Amino acid sequence: KGKGDLTARINTKTKTELALISDCINQFIQTLQNVIKDVKSGATVLTSSSDSVILKIQNASDNVTSTSAAMEELAASMETVANTTNDLHESLSIVKDATDAINEQAKIGSEQANSIKSEANAIKNDANNKKENTGAKMEELSKVLEESVKESEQVNQISELTNDILDIASQTNLLALNASIEAARAGEAGKGFAVVADEISALAANSRDTAGNIQEISSKVTAAVKTLSDNAIQVIDFINENVLADYDAFVETGEKYENTASMIDEMLGTFTDKAANLNSIMEDMSHRIESISNSVSESSEAISLSASATTDIVGEIQGINDAMDQNNDVTKQLNESTQKFEIV
Repeated sequence: KGKGDLTARINTKTKTELALISDCINQFIQTLQNVIKDVKSGATVLTSSSDSVILKIQNASDNVTSTSAAMEELAASMETVANTTNDLHESLSIVKDATDAINEQAKIGSEQANSIKSEANAIKNDANNKKENTGAKMEELSKVLEESVKESEQVNQISELTNDILDIASQTNLLALNASIEAARAGEAGKGFAVVADEISALAANSRDTAGNIQEISSKVTAAVKTLSDNAIQVIDFINENVLADYDAFVETGEKYENTASMIDEMLGTFTDKAANLNSIMEDMSHRIESISNSVSESSEAISLSASATTDIVGEIQGINDAMDQNNDVTKQLNESTQKFEIV
């Protein structure tokens, strides 16, 4: 009834075999007392230890479960990071292709700028050469025109000569008139002389008409030469003031194109350098992202393995927990059995 007392002993005063039996029984009780005492003490320690172990196993199980859940979340996060790094790697590839295309276009633009620069330089040199040639031609033309104007002044001498012819014709006409008068006075003897006088008079009239025509033509020639001279001077002035200025404008335009092409070439060169630098940075970033992606993949595999191992640990801890439950049952049974002896 749970009131057992292993401290009790059989006391006898007999000296018969019952004394030996009582001594043996007391020795057995003493041994049983020590065994039960050890069992009770061990059961108490085992119960306390089992409770502590069960608590620790429960805590460990909770921690491992939390760790497993965290591992699963971390694995999902690492998968998201891996997808993000892959997308970023693809974006960097697109940007790299774009920078390569920009760099190629910049090189083409630089070549075109150099071509424009060469063409502008050729235009400038051609304009300078044409300006020099035109200037030389204008100097030569000015000299020729000046000489022609001086020679055209000789037309005025024609007018003087025609005046002399008119004077001679007038005198000849006067002589013919006098000869006609004298021939009329001579009568029959002067008829032949009168015919000669008429011819001389007609010759004088023709000379006067011819001289008049020569003067008229001379006036027209003089006017035409003066007009030609004026027009030539205007042409020379126009060439000096406009054509040569246009050549100067062509030269200036060529210089501007050349300077602009040089500036564009310099800008494109700088842009090419920056594009190359950006391309190098993109390649470095691509390598780094690829390294990160590989690390993330390896980490994901390690996390998956850790999660799987954690799951296995949880199963093993559950097995230990079950074993501890069985141990607790045995300890409980021992406690219940030893409780029959209240005093040991």
